[in-house]
Amino acid sequence: MDIAANLKARLEKIVSQAKAEVATLRTGRITSALVEDIE
Repeated sequence: MDIAANLKARLEKIVSQAKAEVATLRTGRITSALVEDIE
């Protein structure tokens, strides 16, 4: 695997983890103020 493909795979993993965390925050206990900041 070349460097570019390795970096792309890492970025995709980070992005998917970030999306999962945001989804957890939105469905979990979170204040309306924080929700407004995210959107």
